[in-house]
Amino acid sequence: MTPQQIISKVAVLQSAAKKMLNDIIFDYRVVPPKEPFCEWCDQGWPKFMPDKESGIYLLSSQEDKVIYIGKATKSNMGAEVWGKFNKYRLDSNGKKEFYQNRFVLVKSSPEIRDAIQQGKVFLTFLIIDPAEMASLLEVYLQTTCYVQNDWPELNQRIG
Repeated sequence: MTPQQIISKVAVLQSAAKKMLNDIIFDYRVVPPKEPFCEWCDQGWPKFMPDKESGIYLLSSQEDKVIYIGKATKSNMGAEVWGKFNKYRLDSNGKKEFYQNRFVLVKSSPEIRDAIQQGKVFLTFLIIDPAEMASLLEVYLQTTCYVQNDWPELNQRIG
């Protein structure tokens, strides 16, 4: 699935919840990617990216396929995402290499592993209000991907 397809699933859930579930009401705002993670990660956490907010983040490949669905529920989006990549070093060509990323132990294709290690992935953020709904949305989106046989390669389980 692409990030846009995932976002459309959030809109469907939001609409259904408003009609049928009076207690499950949430709003969301999308922050699309500006450039690959490796292009902005050494600038600290830039102002154009959500930092102290809660919600869902989608990690996608250069081919626009979602490879990971994650959440931040404690107004810590920046710390949550940065914690997945950790630190980087420069390789012999002066390019960033995320050698201690949390995805290194996940079974994935060589293309995805290389993209993660090089930071050549894109982040789409869905800022969720109230923050408590981020967990519900994460499980809903992962379950939707599972049912449609389009499981994000780096997710290991639902939730």
